Amino acid sequence: MVAATDDPAATLHGPWFGQPSWCILDLAGDQRADRFLGVWQAWREARNGPLLLHYVLVTQDAQALLQSIVNARLEPRDRSLGLLLREAAYGLTLGQHRLSFEEGRVMLTLALGSQATVLRQLQLQADQVLWVAGEGDSSIQVNNVHQLKSLTRLCRRGAALSLFRSQRNRRAAADAEAFTPAFKQCGLVPAANPGNSSATVELIFAPPWRRKARVALNLPLDDAGATFSCVVIGAGLAGAAAAASLARRGWSVQVLDGAPAPACAASGLPVGLLAPHFSADDNLFSRLTRAGARMTWQELGRRQQRDMQRGLDWDMPGVLELGPHAALSKPKVEHSGMSDWDRPASKEQLRLAGLPANTLARWHGYAGWIKPAALVQALLSTAGVNFRGHAWVGALTRVGDRWEVLGMGGERLATSSVLVLAAGAGSDALLGSSLGLQPVPGQISWSEATGALPPFPVHGNGSLIPGVPTRGGSAWYLGASYHRGLRASASAAEDHRENLARLASILPAAAAALAPCFDSGRVKAWSAIRATTRDRLPIVGRIESGPHSGIWLSTGMGSRGLSFALLCGELLAAQINGEPWPIERKTALALAPARLAKPPA
Repeated sequence: MVAATDDPAATLHGPWFGQPSWCILDLAGDQRADRFLGVWQAWREARNGPLLLHYVLVTQDAQALLQSIVNARLEPRDRSLGLLLREAAYGLTLGQHRLSFEEGRVMLTLALGSQATVLRQLQLQADQVLWVAGEGDSSIQVNNVHQLKSLTRLCRRGAALSLFRSQRNRRAAADAEAFTPAFKQCGLVPAANPGNSSATVELIFAPPWRRKARVALNLPLDDAGATFSCVVIGAGLAGAAAAASLARRGWSVQVLDGAPAPACAASGLPVGLLAPHFSADDNLFSRLTRAGARMTWQELGRRQQRDMQRGLDWDMPGVLELGPHAALSKPKVEHSGMSDWDRPASKEQLRLAGLPANTLARWHGYAGWIKPAALVQALLSTAGVNFRGHAWVGALTRVGDRWEVLGMGGERLATSSVLVLAAGAGSDALLGSSLGLQPVPGQISWSEATGALPPFPVHGNGSLIPGVPTRGGSAWYLGASYHRGLRASASAAEDHRENLARLASILPAAAAALAPCFDSGRVKAWSAIRATTRDRLPIVGRIESGPHSGIWLSTGMGSRGLSFALLCGELLAAQINGEPWPIERKTALALAPARLAKPPA
């Protein structure tokens, strides 16, 4: 264990002053949260601290970490921070989790697993590393060049590494200086002015060789030379989320859309469901929806006192899931923390849904409904974001190192070195169909008419969202229908019948209660076209080749925009700024545009 007096915050007041961001990588391996809380408090008290603070904590035991949060002997000044951390640290499974605080300016990335496994999946450039030598078989060893290189890959030039004493293996730590050949081979040199006496060895990453740039991007200044600037095309969930993430990092962002107001296309959905996807083998799609749901609920929690009111614009009552994919009552893969997200439905939940007690169903605790248009408006209200409507984009052309955004008549709408394309199905048109996005028209049926319905949303073969407040009272929403391609869509009446039939297949009692509303013509319709990919995963990242090389994408989210948009916005902003990625490297690469590029004819 690391000595209790080890305090990374004590070494920060000089190095991080005036920095746009600061990243600490904690490999101490002792499942302690109090170091992060101390750094967080120091950031709060700093007069000229970094705009963004990243703290990346690698640990193998999520339960021990949670217990340390509960049992932490916090200083009085840290107690409020400890409560915030406890509330946020739910559903921690193996892998990477991003917890966000202070309006998204303090970010804790929890990476759960062995150090050797986790370090391969992290993508970051640390300014400071806390490290215990020889702490277990899976820890980084001071004489293992291969392991040391996996660590220095994550360090920026000039990063400080503090190697602490180990109570379990004092000799390995005490003899660390004897392994200077391994340190030198990996670009590590002794610190000239060691500042933390509790560290056995203090090192600086100063390789004599030139490193490949991790972010091949010259960040552009605006005309005033005061801040980074970029253009985002598309004012739906994806574009608004990307704009807000960049603006929180000090960027000046112009958002263009052909519609007169934001969220006029698929993101104008009256209400949508946010629930993680369940799969027996806990596949990539399931893990990604959990990460996205966590990020969206965090954003809503921050905004509920300002522009997103709980009970009016969103709510988290939980969601009951039915259908063929929920028929497996016991998942093949179960992690500690999974039950926070997903568990078998109780008899009481089934009774409230009008279902037999032996019905196989799943209950999602951190799930509920959101009004997407309200979320888009809230995101675009972030300081630094400027929306411009009636701006139909006709072409994108490169002039030198900048992109020109041209209107339908060839007029210049905007110019910037950083361009983010988040225009849904319109993204493919601007890129010459290189992504192969698939348009999926669909319709929602809804009414303010009353009926005997469950007190929570139900998801399966379509979804039912009851009790949503509207200007006319409480409404229910049913759907949505699903039509592949841009063929002539079914009529509104046909889609109404389809939606009701799908409801009857999962909730017969609710369908019978709503049937009179359909028969009397009191049901209204809302329709739009979603854009999805052939593998159902969103597209986020930079185009690396071809005539549009250098454009950043956040699109192709299908009917999962509420799950994916904010996560993709944060991933995109992290990639552009060279910050820690919010998800594992392997997962992020699975979302990259290159996977969908059409091979040459």
